[in-house]
Amino acid sequence: MRSRRWWGVGVALALALAVGAGSASAQFIPNPGAPGDPYGAPTTPGAPVAPVTPFSQAPVGPGFATPPPPPVEAPAPRPQPQRKGFTAGVGVGVTALSGEQDGIDLEAGTAMTLSGQLGMYAFPRLALLATADLIRFGKSDGSGDDSAQQVVIGLAAQLHFGRRSWLRAGVGSASCDGCASADGGAFSLAVGVDLQTLRRSAITMALQYQSAKYDHDGDDLRLDSLGISIGLQGF
Repeated sequence: MRSRRWWGVGVALALALAVGAGSASAQFIPNPGAPGDPYGAPTTPGAPVAPVTPFSQAPVGPGFATPPPPPVEAPAPRPQPQRKGFTAGVGVGVTALSGEQDGIDLEAGTAMTLSGQLGMYAFPRLALLATADLIRFGKSDGSGDDSAQQVVIGLAAQLHFGRRSWLRAGVGSASCDGCASADGGAFSLAVGVDLQTLRRSAITMALQYQSAKYDHDGDDLRLDSLGISIGLQGF
């Protein structure tokens, strides 16, 4: 009977010790320590316990920094036109033609134009050119020939004052088959824009004014034209 009593007392003591050990271990939860201390520091009983941070939101310590995002590549710049050396160009267009003979205005009309340039760039923005312009137009003067053509051969300088814009001015010798009995002189002025530029060529659009003066059977004859053309220039 006494042995059973002592056996009961021993079981009670063992249970009490087990419960006490469990409560003590619950009070000593590791607390995150200073940065760089992966084990943390023990917390004294009764001290506030730091909340547990999920792994995905945990602060990154030294040596574990998140790598920076890859740099965003900027789009490649468009190639700059390399204007140097020899240059050549051609163009076609339409022009409005008018004239004056001894102070009398001639009937205006439209005509087709064909132009060409050949030269070289003295500087990246300045080209010296030999030019040729052909204008073919209809006429009605009672002679039986209802067409005529004017050809102007000359020299010009073309100045680029922007990435796409340019100005060209020139002088030359003019001849008109079917409208003048002698050759004359002419000057021209054109302003243009490069619609599309590549590294060694450009598609151009130009507005050109040209005036030619002739001696026709002792009379002064002047032909003026103002037209627009589309062309291709290589450089």
